[in-house]
Amino acid sequence: PSIPETPGPVLLVDEGASWVRVKWPVPWDNGSQLRSFRLQLAKDPEMEEILFDLVDIEPKVIKARQYHSGSASTRSTDFVKAEFEKHMFKELSPATDYYARVNAANDMGTTDWSPTSEPLRTLPDVPEPVDAVIMGEKTSCSCELTWAPPYDNGAVITQYFIHIVEKESDLGQWESIELP
Repeated sequence: PSIPETPGPVLLVDEGASWVRVKWPVPWDNGSQLRSFRLQLAKDPEMEEILFDLVDIEPKVIKARQYHSGSASTRSTDFVKAEFEKHMFKELSPATDYYARVNAANDMGTTDWSPTSEPLRTLPDVPEPVDAVIMGEKTSCSCELTWAPPYDNGAVITQYFIHIVEKESDLGQWESIELP
């Protein structure tokens, strides 16, 4: 027995605005059962600023039933390793590239890090709300409104919706205005 083979690179399974689900191929254990994986996530491909450092991830084991030759009624239960391990990273920023790497350990030691993944990009999200609207010049039938554009969360802001109501109105009905 010796240390496991180095795992292959972490791969993107699917993504959302604040999460990515990843998988990596389970390496050959070289005769000593895999004990754990260590998985890291960073914003830089050099893996210098680690955001998540997950230690002691237990390998998944699949219970499989196999029939022995000779008698269909004779069965044994074997435990086999999964082909891929998976993990979901949560609380990430929208429209952002992340990078991951993994290593494996058994009773003989720990592998080198896998190659750094290709970019694992989260999806864009709706923009942040407008912070402060400032009323500028007013006339009897108009007013000028200005605001700083909010953070777009990775998607171009294409419209603003303004809701207005007349202050002296008894009905207090709001009207909506769409701005391109």
